Amino acid sequence: MRILSVTLNNFRQFPGENTIELSGADAKKVSLIYGTNGGGKTTLLSAIYWCLQGSAPYIKNPKKLANRHLFDALHENEELEVSVTVKIQDNAGFFVIGATDFFAKKWVKR
Repeated sequence: MRILSVTLNNFRQFPGENTIELSGADAKKVSLIYGTNGGGKTTLLSAIYWCLQGSAPYIKNPKKLANRHLFDALHENEELEVSVTVKIQDNAGFFVIGATDFFAKKWVKR
């Protein structure tokens, strides 16, 4: 099985839709992911895990899945969609697996 691409939508520090293409060539069996501290390497792994398993390691509060800046900008009755799509290839063919959640602020009258 090989992961061909991962698309993150409003997931953690990735606002909007961001697609990361991994090597799909038979000759290239390994894809390297490198970057600066805080650049999103662990977030990418957490996004894949969340998409496939329904939870994300290192993220205790599910609201932390949403991009913080977009979440903070929400108004009353607005929702923020967070999704991850993983495209996979194996001997049986191509598969697309996705996970989506919606987050909204709770408003308290005082």
